[in-house]
Amino acid sequence: MTNKSTTASAKVRAREEKCVDRWLAERKLDPYGSPAGTMYAGGTPLFNEATGRQIDRLDYIYRKHPEAKAACAPAKKTR
Repeated sequence: MTNKSTTASAKVRAREEKCVDRWLAERKLDPYGSPAGTMYAGGTPLFNEATGRQIDRLDYIYRKHPEAKAACAPAKKTR
């Protein structure tokens, strides 16, 4: 049985990723927010070989491009 909250969260995430991908493409940026054609050691900037830690792609992009977050991140609910 699938948790409705998890399913809804996955759908929100998918919409957000689609928005970010569109935002990046409009600016001719690669999937990580760098100029198209950028090469990465290890194939991705999301993995730090020194620490062994991986960062979430959207978090990485939003740090580099706060304007992408403003355009695509779902609004936080206030109580």
